Amino acid sequence: MASPDTCQTLEKLEIKRHRVLPILVELISPEIARAYREEQPEDEDEMTDNGSGEDLGLVHRGVVCVRNLFANLYAKEDRKTMSLEADSRGLVRALVQTIKSNTGGTENGAVLKAAAED
Repeated sequence: MASPDTCQTLEKLEIKRHRVLPILVELISPEIARAYREEQPEDEDEMTDNGSGEDLGLVHRGVVCVRNLFANLYAKEDRKTMSLEADSRGLVRALVQTIKSNTGGTENGAVLKAAAED
């Protein structure tokens, strides 16, 4: 997801349907995604909980996707809009939790480095 065109398409999809950031939050922190879903009104299109815990491979992929998405937002207004969306969708909390929970070991270095870049 490093292509600028792909990132712009995902940005438009998030603004229109509000589906991209919740999926990225689910990859990074299923607990925060679950808490966010519980706070929202029921939606027939809503994602279902897969019941899985944290998987470092998925966390890393999610963090890298977030980094690439935001790195390819060139317009200041786009970055501001997506930053507000990210905060309201729990993405900021998920990234902070990832940094806090992955500081103990070197095996999580790739996740930690990617999360810190965001």
